[in-house]
Amino acid sequence: MLFDVIVPLYNVKREWVDRCLESILNQTFQNYQVWICDGSPKDENNKEITELIAEKYPQFNYVRQTGIGVGQARNQAIRLGDNPYVAFLDGDDYWYPNWLEQASTYIENHALENQVIFIGEAEGTIEMISKMKGTRWETKVRYHAFDPSQWLPEYHYYYIPKHPLFPSFTIMKRERIEESEGFREDIGVMEDIIFCSQMCGDKMKHESVFQVVKLDGLFGWKEAHENNSAFGGNQSGLSHQNYNEHKELCGKVARQYYVRNIEDKPEDIDSEWWNYYTDFTTEKTLRLI
Repeated sequence: MLFDVIVPLYNVKREWVDRCLESILNQTFQNYQVWICDGSPKDENNKEITELIAEKYPQFNYVRQTGIGVGQARNQAIRLGDNPYVAFLDGDDYWYPNWLEQASTYIENHALENQVIFIGEAEGTIEMISKMKGTRWETKVRYHAFDPSQWLPEYHYYYIPKHPLFPSFTIMKRERIEESEGFREDIGVMEDIIFCSQMCGDKMKHESVFQVVKLDGLFGWKEAHENNSAFGGNQSGLSHQNYNEHKELCGKVARQYYVRNIEDKPEDIDSEWWNYYTDFTTEKTLRLI
């Protein structure tokens, strides 16, 4: 097989889980194995989900999460598989039918040795709120609407916080995953950004660095809702006790990875570029700092 598909679950609606898993089942490329790692409380909703999986998706592997947090769930499921590429799909998102086929075609015919992350563009809607009138409306958004081929080849590590990679539309090379430290398990926000950066490698610390590649096309739907960790929800299970304390921890962790001084700038890098890509104090993507 080519892909291990990792699906972490935590307090996801039954209909979203069904939609997610059906989108995997409907892929035009079928050379994969699915690992569902469920950390949800054992309540009535979870009972309905486990029954759904057993009845409708018996070919998928279902395991209970042994720890807490989406990072731990992904790490646990990654270790269960052994296929050369790992695709991620959160339980509230779903793929369009051609995602794995397009990825497999590129990987088998075009991928270079130093290309370790493969992304696809996705769509969704987010709720907007007027600060003046308090009115609400939905607007369409695109995820991964940028072009990594325009990035400086040896510095993809620094681009990712400004251009976050969403796991549901990201595929990674297992060999490189196993060389990395895995997803951070102590934070429920930015664990994916940090891990993707680590996959590329920091030019300032490592001799070998790797790249992100974007495939042409539109490959899925990302569900934005109030329980998303990025919006202050507790989708990961880590911030259920004190959100503000957890937010502070996430910012502290992020600073360890990204904040750099101008004195650290390599000679071949423009000062304006360096200042922009290593200063996150005003960035929404790193608003926790």
